[in-house]
Amino acid sequence: MTLRIPPHSLRACLAALAAGACVLVATASARAQTQPDARPAPLSVDAALEQPSFLAFAPIALSPDGGWVAYTLHFPRRIRASGGENGYTADGVSTAMAGTRAMVTEIRTGRTIAAGDTSATSWGGAWSPDGRSLAFFSAADGAARLWVRDMATGRTRRLSPAIVRVYTALLLPRWTPNGRHIIVPILPEGSPVPEAGDRVDRAGARDTPATLPDTPTVTVLRPDPRQRYGQDRPSAAYGADTRGHLLADLAAIDVASGAVTTLVANVRPWQYAISPDGRVVAFSSLRTLGYPATLDVGLVPLGDPRPSPRYLAHTIRLSNFDRARGLTWSPRGDEVLYAATDSARREAYYLARPDGSPPRRVGMDAVIPAADSAGGLSGQALWWDARDPAFYVLRRHSVSVVSARDGRVTATVTPPPGKEFITLLGHEPAGTAWTRGAARVVAVYVDDSTRAMGFAEIDLARGAWRVLREDSRSYGGRKNHASDVSSGGEIALVAEDARHPTDIWAAPDGDVARLARVTSIAPALERADYGTTRLIEWTAASGRRVRGTLLLPSGYQPGRRYPLVVYPYPDALRSENLNTFGVVGTGLENMQLFATRGIAVLAPDVPIRENDQMRELAGVITPALDRVIALGIADSTRLGIMGHSWGGYTVLALLVQDTRFRAAVMRGGFGDLIASYGTVEPSGFAFGALRGEHDFEGSLWDRRDRFIANSPIFFFDRIRTPLLIIHGDGETTVPLFLANEVYAALQSLGKDVEFARYHGENHAEQSWRYANQRDYTLRIIDWFVTHLANERAPGAAVTSGARQCDR
Repeated sequence: MTLRIPPHSLRACLAALAAGACVLVATASARAQTQPDARPAPLSVDAALEQPSFLAFAPIALSPDGGWVAYTLHFPRRIRASGGENGYTADGVSTAMAGTRAMVTEIRTGRTIAAGDTSATSWGGAWSPDGRSLAFFSAADGAARLWVRDMATGRTRRLSPAIVRVYTALLLPRWTPNGRHIIVPILPEGSPVPEAGDRVDRAGARDTPATLPDTPTVTVLRPDPRQRYGQDRPSAAYGADTRGHLLADLAAIDVASGAVTTLVANVRPWQYAISPDGRVVAFSSLRTLGYPATLDVGLVPLGDPRPSPRYLAHTIRLSNFDRARGLTWSPRGDEVLYAATDSARREAYYLARPDGSPPRRVGMDAVIPAADSAGGLSGQALWWDARDPAFYVLRRHSVSVVSARDGRVTATVTPPPGKEFITLLGHEPAGTAWTRGAARVVAVYVDDSTRAMGFAEIDLARGAWRVLREDSRSYGGRKNHASDVSSGGEIALVAEDARHPTDIWAAPDGDVARLARVTSIAPALERADYGTTRLIEWTAASGRRVRGTLLLPSGYQPGRRYPLVVYPYPDALRSENLNTFGVVGTGLENMQLFATRGIAVLAPDVPIRENDQMRELAGVITPALDRVIALGIADSTRLGIMGHSWGGYTVLALLVQDTRFRAAVMRGGFGDLIASYGTVEPSGFAFGALRGEHDFEGSLWDRRDRFIANSPIFFFDRIRTPLLIIHGDGETTVPLFLANEVYAALQSLGKDVEFARYHGENHAEQSWRYANQRDYTLRIIDWFVTHLANERAPGAAVTSGARQCDR
């Protein structure tokens, strides 16, 4: 394969792309001349990548008086060092938190300040009970530790030399009710950061933010038609023992002295909740992270000089564990609530007392219909009633009240037809639902037909439903909704819409009908000329009705056909992203990067049966393309497809079954389920075999034909589409050899393929070094702009000059 543009021209166009100057140009036909392109300047790649965003899955927290809101922002530009195979950077910060900053904003004025050192990674703000101090994690002194900010003076101090071990944004500092201690997971006292050795790479260069050059670390491979098997090239070996990388001690740190008391040693903390009386900590520890994830649940006393944990359950599927609310104390502090779900989604609820008595099982142990599930293995949302000894169980289509006294269901309310519950408003750390008067809660809901979201007051005693607000905004989903309610009824929440980035909105008086924006975290993205979204529907090959979000190009003109890129992921429900800015995400996942360059984007729902993946994927996505073409929006001769991870597999699965695509991008993907079967993590965990046997209901030898029939690599001779492969050579989720295999096979077959390998980078591009994120984004935009620019007859050659760039 040869480059379509000379290198000097490519560099010039990449620079123009970064500034937002490179746009699609239609051929100089009479129709194009009579319908001039009215699109505004494309969204700058740098502006998109530099957009701060709220840290995924991290909660927001209102101060007790409702005057301030604490939250964590993610700044891609701040990511200079990649994490190691353990998922941590050299300073002990989880790669999920790399590039973050803990922030606080005053609700009344909008005044915003950083909680700590603005040059350091920080996250996880939590208010003291009196609201005078904010605890947060920071790597300001070279390692992740616990810090506290005095809100009156603005001074910050490191609370203890203990190094915190926080893997997920859900793990926050937890204050005891008297404000004297903070509960956090730490490395055993005196232990160094295990990843500190990653500061020096195998070439001897220090991999630190201060010294790492802000340049891409990409190697690009392109086949030489004269050499079928390519050149011999140097390779790097990766391998580290990841056993125990989640292990930590759960500890109480004295706020005054910094003294550390170990509560539970050698666990994998996933949640910890302090009883309202401050006497006991309930905790869960991750036992296995797979299909399914399992946890141990226990209690440990506070104030005991030699605390000893008491385990309530071992190796259970803790419901709602991925929202860090799988354990919730009653307001009186006499019982802790948790729910365990079995493989048939039969859910049992348990109440446990700190007095040593065994947990007691309480009602509602019926099988939960799959359609009513709150999402995958996350179970149902559990909330306590702040006034009565009762708790609420929230499902998609019902909210039930369960008495903590006898376990009976005392009330169940269902939403109107076509509405689905998302969550209840409440005080997140305590897990208590906000009530407006007696037995009235406020639920966040979504209209299933329009995807509009709103708030409704539910009178649980009378079963009444009253809409308080409904609009075309997104207030988050079941797993990533972020809101908080203060004790005085002030509300803060995160909201966005298809043309406006996420910000915090607040209702100081508790009236959600009068929400007002508090923050402006991405002023560079505030413009009025973004593409708009549309909900579309089609019939899959199975006869099932399927939907998706279609992002129209900026300045869309009905009757004109546009290039289309489809961005699928199996089992994802991207129609739910109709009112989400960027459709798929922020930064490099912001699909407005394509819409403002004249390319429509389809983000489809992809419901499939995993035991026949290839045919199922084509059966959903091919009719989706046909539908957008039939609507007169997509040009059937200018179709593209891209996907990440399992979505990368989806790209290959489509390319071997549909030759209409003119360009494709596979990111972190694979095409050989037999090779994938043999992937083993450094810990010895055979994830590939586990996933394959889960999907095909048997081993490779039991289901040999299914593994072959669902491996696109065996059908690569059918591919007619130019493919760009993107992969990090530090991958631990989809090992590099699986991408190498795709490249080698297509090279051998003489197919049009290009391979961009990014040195030291892992699976999620959003956590890559900024320079590599920028290079990657420019590269895929250039790929699609180059291949989809000109309208042409099917089969016609793509020539250079398909782009027009200001130089």
